[in-house]
Amino acid sequence: MNRLKLYRFSVKGINGQPRLPKSFAPKRIEQRGSNFEVLVDEKEAKYLRATTYAQEMPLPKDHLSVSQINMFKNCPRQYYYAYVMGMKRKPNSDLTFGSAFHSTAEVNYKQKVDSHEDLAVDQVQEIWVEEFEKRVPETHFEEGEKPGAIKDEGVAAVEVYMMKFAPKIQPFMVEEEIDIPLEDSDFFIRCKVDVVDDKS
Repeated sequence: MNRLKLYRFSVKGINGQPRLPKSFAPKRIEQRGSNFEVLVDEKEAKYLRATTYAQEMPLPKDHLSVSQINMFKNCPRQYYYAYVMGMKRKPNSDLTFGSAFHSTAEVNYKQKVDSHEDLAVDQVQEIWVEEFEKRVPETHFEEGEKPGAIKDEGVAAVEVYMMKFAPKIQPFMVEEEIDIPLEDSDFFIRCKVDVVDDKS
């Protein structure tokens, strides 16, 4: 059974009502201050995209993750801004460092599943530099922080990790997504397994 695809818009109001053609039959209408949030079908969405009084908004994700659940438990309003409105703050340098390092290790371990050998240290360091640099424009650096110095710290950290830790890990599953359906719901919980090695 094909599920009807819906689209979400913020529509300006007139006299307490959303500014919509009479022929429209939104699946949901909720007032948001002086505007209205509406869910419409594909034909209605096409019409609204051509207007100046409606703005398309991202739909919430169809799945829940650990990070989503933790954010909601910590601050429901932050969850609303991040996952419903699509408004997210720039990560700080620590988060960028960790994210780049995670992606770097992922590249090495994915190829190691079949090769059973780590990439050369200098090759992994080049991957780190690329992963870090592509995140720099979207990172909020504190006053006095120097992206170049942080990048150099990462290069050194990669060398230590590849020499001391990576050789001890032989993965057979890397970044594997597991979806768990929720009963009587269109949502599901998505878990991601970073690395499972042959000793797990």
